[in-house]
Amino acid sequence: MKYFFLLFILASCQDYNSNSGDRAKFGPVVLDETDPNFRRAYFIIQDRCVSCHDHRHDKWADFKSNDEWESEGLVVPGQPATSEFIERIVNTGQVSSNMPPGGSPLPDAEYAHLVKWVTEFQ
Repeated sequence: MKYFFLLFILASCQDYNSNSGDRAKFGPVVLDETDPNFRRAYFIIQDRCVSCHDHRHDKWADFKSNDEWESEGLVVPGQPATSEFIERIVNTGQVSSNMPPGGSPLPDAEYAHLVKWVTEFQ
């Protein structure tokens, strides 16, 4: 029994398996807090987009700051009309693979917040 207890204690102290990327997937989410609109935009994107755009298919799930969206060319700060991300979610037909393919569009309030996020992008 003493050895079982010791084994239990040692096993419970294990952190994530760093060889498989578990820390990034199951660890705490640390977001860039410099833009108040980003936090809500992040959770809308996680809820509505990441089921398809996860780390195996696309990088969207891994973007934790405005800089990452801008550096990938998906968001043009202050210009939602020319941001590829906004074009895709609104289904303008100007970008191939508009989102969501065959699915219902985002609720108006969520779409409006994403546009506000890009418009006030810091």
